[in-house]
Amino acid sequence: MKTNLPEETKYTVGIDFSQEKLDVYDEKNGSRSLPNTLAKIEAWLGSLQKVQTETRLHLICEPSGGYEKTVVEAALKAGIDISVVNARQVRDFARAQGKLAKTERD
Repeated sequence: MKTNLPEETKYTVGIDFSQEKLDVYDEKNGSRSLPNTLAKIEAWLGSLQKVQTETRLHLICEPSGGYEKTVVEAALKAGIDISVVNARQVRDFARAQGKLAKTERD
């Protein structure tokens, strides 16, 4: 979704998948987990659509054996930008920035 908002209003959400849950991280809300079910995913994306009116919302995830498919399809249906990126490149970029590239809770 294209907006005319300035770059500083960017809101990025990282997602890590497993069969049972999504581990989600964003700087505003920190880490949390959601059940990996269509109903919970659609409810979560619905809450993010409100954020999207004020920010440049972008979801980022890695391919995860197909567990990401439901979120990708639901996000596209909801008009929310989502990127599926190469895990190795994300880790390498994070290391170069001196950051840990994990969404799981410790």
